[in-house]
Amino acid sequence: MVDVDLKKVLAEFGDALGIGLAFDDAGSCMLTVGDDIPLVIHANEEDSSITLSSALRDAMPETMSLDQAQNLLSLALDPYDRGIAAPVVGRDAESGIVVLYEVLAPSILRRTPLLEIFTDFMAVRKAAAAMLDKPVEAPMAFGDATTRLWV
Repeated sequence: MVDVDLKKVLAEFGDALGIGLAFDDAGSCMLTVGDDIPLVIHANEEDSSITLSSALRDAMPETMSLDQAQNLLSLALDPYDRGIAAPVVGRDAESGIVVLYEVLAPSILRRTPLLEIFTDFMAVRKAAAAMLDKPVEAPMAFGDATTRLWV
């Protein structure tokens, strides 16, 4: 099977957006969506995949509701449960930054335009950021003790 031309995929995405895009020497293309949403598109030449990533928060919230925690964990298993590629949330161990990311295998890049994937990714990002930023009315409680979520 022929590898995907990642530079061509990125160029076509840029054309669809009306801007010129290219990977830097490290294989990354950094964009700002809207006024302040960071997006990194990274080329993984070894397996001809692309990774989309976007910071959601500088750190995990100090407290979360049970509903927030369950939604966050459900999002993390979405690709496994549905058997497809989908965005997942992770936390950088060094910086503590909470990131939404999605790895796009060559089979996905061959059949789905990056613009379509980007649109879905940004919709999930908006929902995930809103969920993490939602004020906590009732922090997670186990029995009579209220537990802070420390990550």
